[in-house]
Amino acid sequence: MIAQIRGAFPDLTFTTEVGPLREGDFLIGRWRADGHYVGGFPGATAAVGTPVAFTGTDILRLRDGRLAE
Repeated sequence: MIAQIRGAFPDLTFTTEVGPLREGDFLIGRWRADGHYVGGFPGATAAVGTPVAFTGTDILRLRDGRLAE
């Protein structure tokens, strides 16, 4: 999946918008991704060169100082 996304958006860059924040066993962060579509993503109808931006929030659980899930 990662290779497919990177193939369609090779200049994708990620920026941390919030965090990381830690509360007990949880680590939380919000990020933004920006790049340009170069084609090849199944089902996509965007023209080559279309700028893309999307955000995400990750909530991770820690155990013994390491990522557990």
